[in-house]
Amino acid sequence: MIRDLISMKRLSKRERYAVYGALLALTGFILIQFVILPALEEKARMKRMVQFKTEVLRDMKRLKAEYEALMENADISKHP
Repeated sequence: MIRDLISMKRLSKRERYAVYGALLALTGFILIQFVILPALEEKARMKRMVQFKTEVLRDMKRLKAEYEALMENADISKHP
């Protein structure tokens, strides 16, 4: 009974093409929705993260240079 429901042999050529087309469209949708789009979103997220971390590193280097300059000035003022 189930085999009769699934059987593609009983379908006309036109109906088989419609079923294959629907399966192809469904497979394409699933591939895009669950593989390609998440990969692209992850790539964009990683790019944003790298930009953010680069800015943080730049700020840390600037603050380090400022701190070292202040410490150098403090040492000069202690030793006349």
